Amino acid sequence: MGLADLAFWIAAQSVIGRELMVLTLEEKTTFLSPARGTVRSEARVLKSGRRVVYGEATTFDATGQAVAHHTLTYLRADGG
Repeated sequence: MGLADLAFWIAAQSVIGRELMVLTLEEKTTFLSPARGTVRSEARVLKSGRRVVYGEATTFDATGQAVAHHTLTYLRADGG
């Protein structure tokens, strides 16, 4: 979950610009299967508003199998 949060933070920064003051407002994780080996997470922003950034991330294991799906909502501290 921490890796997905970080991946989404990077994705959000690519959309809203360098803004250090964003807070994870909500993160929901659905675990799909056990992870084997090293994991990686890919994230994308689905909606970026003045106060809220919403998106999703998927975590994959070393075999490339999706092991978790995440939805994330960030709160922008500066209001955009």
